[in-house]
Amino acid sequence: IFVGYFEDLRDHPQTFLRQIHTFLGLTSPPEAIPEDLNRSVHDGATGDIPREYERILAGLYYNMLVELADSEGGHCVDWLADCESLLDT
Repeated sequence: IFVGYFEDLRDHPQTFLRQIHTFLGLTSPPEAIPEDLNRSVHDGATGDIPREYERILAGLYYNMLVELADSEGGHCVDWLADCESLLDT
């Protein structure tokens, strides 16, 4: 099972695509990775989640984030810190 994170896709798309290629057992020659991979095609909806709803979601997912941060580390630790800061305010 390949586990990838949105932050890695957003911040390092070429590396992310190479990781997928490696996982699938594919070679990753330079021409297989488009140079404009960083180009945004569709930004989607914009706007922030209202703080009240962020706090509700933080409360709902706190225990899961504690487990993920402990077992996976990396981005999950950052997510937990964000969650805890929401719950402290």
